[in-house]
Amino acid sequence: YVLDFTQEKPTATYNLGENAVYAVKYFNSNDVCIVGSKSAFTLNIGGGSLKTVDYSNMQLTAFDINTDTDTFVLSLSRSGDGRTCSIEFVNSSGEPVNVNDTNLAIESISLYKNRVAALDSDRCYLFDTDGNKIGKADAGNGSKSVRLGNADEAYILGINEIRRIVQFK
Repeated sequence: YVLDFTQEKPTATYNLGENAVYAVKYFNSNDVCIVGSKSAFTLNIGGGSLKTVDYSNMQLTAFDINTDTDTFVLSLSRSGDGRTCSIEFVNSSGEPVNVNDTNLAIESISLYKNRVAALDSDRCYLFDTDGNKIGKADAGNGSKSVRLGNADEAYILGINEIRRIVQFK
């Protein structure tokens, strides 16, 4: 539903199929990103167009939405165990910008401008949005989540601490 709180009824309704919705975020006042369990969507509220980014029977393992660049990134596993993930960069129109196939089991991903950090167990990898690997770093035992603080610095949320990675090699 698209809601306008000055009206009693929704201004529009969209069918997202058999998706559990994980996140909804506005890129701007007209464009919205929706990440679901089987597909992601971009919605242009002004034009009423809904664009589907189908996961092609792959499993979503992680995602991040960057409202500064109007892009989002999906980690999609080609295997049922969450390994061999593809990193897919998508713009606010729902068009794939780049797809980078990896052998990583990505558990968490973070997008900052033209960089993406991907966490695979106790290792963190840094890529540019063209899919080139810039470097990797030790994330430490018990790593659960990664967030980029800037284009070259990441923070790792562990079981009992937050670690900072300042150099990817």
